[in-house]
Amino acid sequence: MRDIFNFILHPSIQLLKEDNIRNKLIRFKNCILFSIASLFISSILIYLINFVINQFGIHPNIIDIHKKGRSLLNHYSFTQAWLLSAFIGPVLEELEFRLLLNPCRITIAISCSLFYWVHNGGSFKTETLLTANFLFLTIQSLFFASFLYYLITETVIEELKHYKYKLLVWGTILVFTFVHLKNFEPLTFPLLLLSPILLLYIFFTGWVLTYLRLRNGILWAIIFHILHNTSLNLIKGF
Repeated sequence: MRDIFNFILHPSIQLLKEDNIRNKLIRFKNCILFSIASLFISSILIYLINFVINQFGIHPNIIDIHKKGRSLLNHYSFTQAWLLSAFIGPVLEELEFRLLLNPCRITIAISCSLFYWVHNGGSFKTETLLTANFLFLTIQSLFFASFLYYLITETVIEELKHYKYKLLVWGTILVFTFVHLKNFEPLTFPLLLLSPILLLYIFFTGWVLTYLRLRNGILWAIIFHILHNTSLNLIKGF
């Protein structure tokens, strides 16, 4: 468990080929325990804040706003919502935010172009698939990936790997965290002020997923993310 805390101060990629499955499973278990503890702490803080602002009438119930904003059932069938939140979403987010943490031309190009695709309206809604907008955005993203692949030099990659790696790791964790502000609707100024606390658990989740990706590999991070979202769906629903 101590390695998870030390990692955030001194992040580095340590994918050891000789590392056995037992060590990887121990890290996986420690990540589960870390995630449970951070969920418990974050939930207490959010409920305390929610209680205070309700008592003083400062803002509507932030928990209800969060549930309303993140409900996939507003837009998808139950099956589609489950697949998106528990499988497709985790896979896409790991490729967006964690794949490039082993910097090379192909990983950076894939992560950045996928981020562009997702956050410019890319979706797997049945009614949007194979529409003109969907195809245009997908072609744009492929061109963007190709452009990045040929633009990025070995010098840039070496900079990211050695001199700016901590910045890359922290940057991806923070972007991953604040992207989840979209879970809150409507997004008001008081919510923005409270966002560091409201998004605390997302930050911890990004931290532990990044740790797992850099110690065990991207596949382990994807598996953890899928299990994490599935568990939250079972506990809280959509």
